[in-house]
Amino acid sequence: CALLSGAVALGAVALAHSPLWVFDPVAADWMAVVAIGLPAQSLGSCAIHYLQARDRMREKAVVEFVSRLVTVTAVVAGAWVWGFAGCAIGYTIGSVFGGAIALVRVAVSRPREAAPRHPRRPGP
Repeated sequence: CALLSGAVALGAVALAHSPLWVFDPVAADWMAVVAIGLPAQSLGSCAIHYLQARDRMREKAVVEFVSRLVTVTAVVAGAWVWGFAGCAIGYTIGSVFGGAIALVRVAVSRPREAAPRHPRRPGP
C-alpha cells in the first residue's frame, strides 16, 4: 500500500520536472513537498478501511474525522501564516500526522470479538 503510493509520488515528482509538465514551474517545485505526504496518507487510509472491514464503524468515523481535522487545521494555519508555501507544507504535515493517527489507533486497539452472524437455534 505505502510502496505503491510512494511510487506514485515519485512518478508525480518526475512528471513535474519533465518537459511534459504544462503547468506553472512553481507548482512543479511544490509537487515534491506535497508528494512526501502521500505514503503516510495512504497508510492512514488503509488503517481506516481496516476498521471498516472489521465493522468498527464508530471507531472508523472518529479516526477519520480526527485525521481530516488535523489535515485541514494544518493547511489553514499554514496558509494563514505563510500563504501558498504554508498551504503546501501544512498539507504535507497534516497528511503525515493524520495518517499516523489512524495507524496508531489501529495498532493500539484490541480486535473486537466478532459475534456469530447466524446464531444457532436450540433444537426441539
